[in-house]
Amino acid sequence: MAEKIEQELGPVSQDACQICYEEKSEKDFFKPYCGHKYCIDCYREHLRQLIITSKVLNIRCCQVDCE
Repeated sequence: MAEKIEQELGPVSQDACQICYEEKSEKDFFKPYCGHKYCIDCYREHLRQLIITSKVLNIRCCQVDCE
C-alpha cells in the first residue's frame, strides 16, 4: 500500500506514520522492536482490534509480513 501511495503522491516522509501517513512529532510515535514506526493513535486502534477479535495472544507488528 505504501508503494502505491508513493507512486501517486511521491515518497512518504520518514516522520510519517506507516499506517495513516500523517506527519507527527517524534513524541507521538510508537516504535515496536522491529523498527517500524506508527503513531500512537494507529497502534492503539490496532491493539483495540486485536482485543475485540480475541487475538491478544497473537499481538504482532501491523506490517503483514513482519515477524
